[in-house]
Amino acid sequence: MSRRGRSALDKLIDKFLAESRKSDGGWAPVTERDLGQLYIIVEKIIGMKWGQDSDGDLPIEWKIIDRTRFERLHYSPVPYEHKAKDELALEHLSTVVTNANIANDELSITLRVLQNKLREKKPKKQQEG
Repeated sequence: MSRRGRSALDKLIDKFLAESRKSDGGWAPVTERDLGQLYIIVEKIIGMKWGQDSDGDLPIEWKIIDRTRFERLHYSPVPYEHKAKDELALEHLSTVVTNANIANDELSITLRVLQNKLREKKPKKQQEG
């Protein structure tokens, strides 16, 4: 790692940490700017550690989820099928099925919530008719 690269990373981290957020009992507020800065820092760390492939892709993928606005991700990473041995092929299929079940459960919950909201908005005459 070059000294210049590390210095640039240190400056990004210092800038990111210069403005702290305070909790009022729940989670401290998260801004879009915070997320953007954090994304750049993580990307730079991964790039400095492993570099990019010939297409410019990094070997590590990540998601940053603002839990003040979104639920946590409800799935597990799926192993590459083409790299799987017999035992790993079963793990691959099991993970895909688990992800499908989780997605189905989340969709069912969302559908019920939306149906209830629509029912609450309808005038009583339409509901009785």
